[in-house]
Amino acid sequence: MSAEIREDLREFVAWLRMLVARLEEIEGRVGPGGKVYLTLEEAEKLTSIPAETLKKKIYAQELPAYKPGKQLLVRWSDLRAFIERHPVNRNAFTEPERTLTGGRTSRGRPPVRCYPK
Repeated sequence: MSAEIREDLREFVAWLRMLVARLEEIEGRVGPGGKVYLTLEEAEKLTSIPAETLKKKIYAQELPAYKPGKQLLVRWSDLRAFIERHPVNRNAFTEPERTLTGGRTSRGRPPVRCYPK
């Protein structure tokens, strides 16, 4: 291979690496179908979070939204960030009574285990 072809290949590989980095950056901001903004109905279908819950979070200023016309729009990246800020507490599924009451039932007795250890 000549030196000129090698240099062209190096430039091409550098350009591809830059393109991949840019696509990875954009990937977090663009939702399914290339949409940046979603209606509440679209967000509900994608996340299974009811539209009413999303509205409550918007009006509580926990989830940013935009209203250019009659519809509320949510940015895909904001929706992803909102979801990622609310991880599941694993103890809530394995030991619900103990987690919620500090190991005691409402009558002061230890909880009855109704789930496998």
